[in-house]
Amino acid sequence: MILIPLSLQPFEVFSRCPTLEFHIHWTDKTGSSDPVSGTPIPFTEQYSSPTPDSGNNEIKETNQTTPKKTQRIYYQFLYNNNTRQQTDPRDDMKCPWCSLNCVHLYSLLKHLRLSHARFNFIYVVHPKGARIDVSINDQYDGSYVGNPQDLHSHVGYAFCRRGPVRRTPITHVIVYRPKRPPHSLVEFMEPECENQVNRQITQGHNRLYFHLGTCQPVKPSEIDMEDEITPQWLRQKTVNMIDEFTDVNEGEKELMKLWNLHVMKNNYISDCQIVTAALEFVTLHGQEILQKNLYQNFILHMVNLFDFSLIKPEEVQKILTKLEEIKTSMS
Repeated sequence: MILIPLSLQPFEVFSRCPTLEFHIHWTDKTGSSDPVSGTPIPFTEQYSSPTPDSGNNEIKETNQTTPKKTQRIYYQFLYNNNTRQQTDPRDDMKCPWCSLNCVHLYSLLKHLRLSHARFNFIYVVHPKGARIDVSINDQYDGSYVGNPQDLHSHVGYAFCRRGPVRRTPITHVIVYRPKRPPHSLVEFMEPECENQVNRQITQGHNRLYFHLGTCQPVKPSEIDMEDEITPQWLRQKTVNMIDEFTDVNEGEKELMKLWNLHVMKNNYISDCQIVTAALEFVTLHGQEILQKNLYQNFILHMVNLFDFSLIKPEEVQKILTKLEEIKTSMS
């Protein structure tokens, strides 16, 4: 028994201590000596070891068998009004565009016509296999004929529903089909019919509308109304942002809240509408301005508009005169 010192490193053991080396190699000859111990495992027919006499014959027979010949596919691409062509031979049944292995020629032709509508495919018998003439489909328009809601799907919308929601009415065409005939390559020797190239499976109801303010698609469960230009969350956010100002007094904050909500609701978009916005603001919120004692703040706001050349002096006088009339009527 040999004791290995603890001070030796892992790889120093092989250089200072005796080691044993084993070599294993495989041969076709059976061993001359019987195993020392262990029970032999019975072999099945699939894994049975061949005898010395018959093993070489079986190996020779398997090597002499020729592999199955695959069908060769020739893709002939026609362009420039069929005046030029380019041939691409292939030895498999894979789609040249999406590399889908269709295994059989019929499945390949069916896949090409149904999945790649931008091209026309015509099958031609070839002495060395099969030839497929590929040309551009001039009748393909690329229009979408399905549910328009699927084009503008909202992420997470499917999991935010708490109950049944309204759906877009869709009319699906159900066609009764007779008994399917046996597969034949004759149907691919002629181009498709014109009425089947752009067939519309979903009839009608394929329009998609958008909200006025957000330009987002209108869901079937929503109704687009003009008063939703200022939703509740947007009004509350505007009020909160004004409350965060620290360099203005409370009166200016209250007036800015009324003015910003008024402009947001009526959607004024140009400088020429400032006078109209101010007159309507006095008409709608004049009493509230006087009740909250915001008269001086409103005058200061009109002066600021004049300083930025958004309103004329005579228009300021006209707006303040209207506010004075409301003040007189209240007293």
